[in-house]
Amino acid sequence: MRNKSLNHTLSVLSHPIVIGAVVLLLVNDHLLRRLWPSVITGKLGDAAWLVFAPLMIAPLIALLFPNRQRLTGVLSIALTGIGFALIKTVGPIHAITQAGLSWMLGWPSGLRRDPTDLLTLPALGLTWWLWTKTRTRRGRTISPVVLAFALFATTANVPYYDEGIVCVFVDEDQTFNVVSLWGGSWTTHDGGLTWRQSDSHEQIDEECSYDTPLSERLTVEDPSNPSIRYRVTDENIVERSEDAGASWVEDIDLSLTEAQIAHYSKVADSMTFLQGPLDAAFDPKTGNLILAMGLQGAAVRTPEGDWQRIDIDRYEYVDMKSFQSIWDLLAAELILAAGVFGLFPAVLCLLLDTSYSDKYEGKTTIIFITWVLWLFVVFYSPAIRLPSIGRDMALPFLSLFVLILWGVNAVLGFGYMEEYSGRADKAGLFSLAAAILFILPYILWTQAIIPTYTIAMITALVLTVAAMASAVWWLRTHVELPEEPIDEASGEVKDSE
Repeated sequence: MRNKSLNHTLSVLSHPIVIGAVVLLLVNDHLLRRLWPSVITGKLGDAAWLVFAPLMIAPLIALLFPNRQRLTGVLSIALTGIGFALIKTVGPIHAITQAGLSWMLGWPSGLRRDPTDLLTLPALGLTWWLWTKTRTRRGRTISPVVLAFALFATTANVPYYDEGIVCVFVDEDQTFNVVSLWGGSWTTHDGGLTWRQSDSHEQIDEECSYDTPLSERLTVEDPSNPSIRYRVTDENIVERSEDAGASWVEDIDLSLTEAQIAHYSKVADSMTFLQGPLDAAFDPKTGNLILAMGLQGAAVRTPEGDWQRIDIDRYEYVDMKSFQSIWDLLAAELILAAGVFGLFPAVLCLLLDTSYSDKYEGKTTIIFITWVLWLFVVFYSPAIRLPSIGRDMALPFLSLFVLILWGVNAVLGFGYMEEYSGRADKAGLFSLAAAILFILPYILWTQAIIPTYTIAMITALVLTVAAMASAVWWLRTHVELPEEPIDEASGEVKDSE
């Protein structure tokens, strides 16, 4: 028997708007939300999903009502809307759904309980419009492909961002525990100085509830002296009170530099991450105050007032002092510095010889275009704007771009300089100096000597221009510019052969 409801579902699935919604969800969740995380990209993904989500359950409903096309559409859209609303607002339903998705996917689900996502429900109106306006056609072979991609886009949603150590608590045995939503849980028996993996908490323990406001979780009382309290400010400064909270003094500043924030954003594979502290509690055995520091591991304060940063498994504090941490953060900027070395001699040709642009008009266009592309990447600020996925996608293309610059340099730069004795090697030295001056402010930024990335970028550009001006002045004053060959008949400069 012909199933009219199923045929109509397949027809709607092949509509360009539905295909566009599936593509939009994939692009938004796996690119836009990582490069430009915001309320807009968050809601955009939900709206796109709601457009095609009813069409994923419509084939099942069509089996129950093969000749009730309108009823199939109403039930599919209604069930999608009701289910979406319950998952986003009701805690137990959200927890069950999240646990089921985590079990199916094999990793913690990124499904969030956020009542504001209900603002995207009007997207179901577009689905209903498509359902009522699309003509039923047989033989829509593209529909199963669209359905498969719709299921893939739903299940391959952006995985849960690893936020590190997010919770601390003391269990019934008076054992201190820390929990990571992604990595499991760990226990300590020496006041947080060392940790071992625990098998008892594969997911977040019921003790760790996000229903408790962060400000309450980060205000704790010393069990041995109720008058002593600690709290964490919005600036990630730990304050201490010895008069039950009547007055507070700074105990330690746990805030991160801009470079450290950029580093951890790449580790989290997101432009935003939870800096920490995220939770706090006292160890009953030692009296140590232990703070959950997210991707930074833990911070421990002894009763004597000594603070220590503690690594827990892969969650560790990075002070940006090692070459590896600097390279991981500034890989794109280092490649751009190599680009400076590649383009520098060719630009010197233009500045030193005013007739160069006339003689090599096509080649100067290449130089101009590559400099524009280079400046575009510089102003894009890759270290603070590219999370891991963006960096992994961009670096191969950026490396290829630098190779092209080296080719331009070899043909248009050193080749031309070699015509004039003593210029090629000097141009190479100035190019190397310009590349070093370009990357130097970025390195100083990673060490917090330069406070912001923007200042480092502007300083790098100013130093590069200064190096270029110095190179032109030195070469003009120390190397004699050869006279251009003049045509005796016309009195004009001869074209170079």
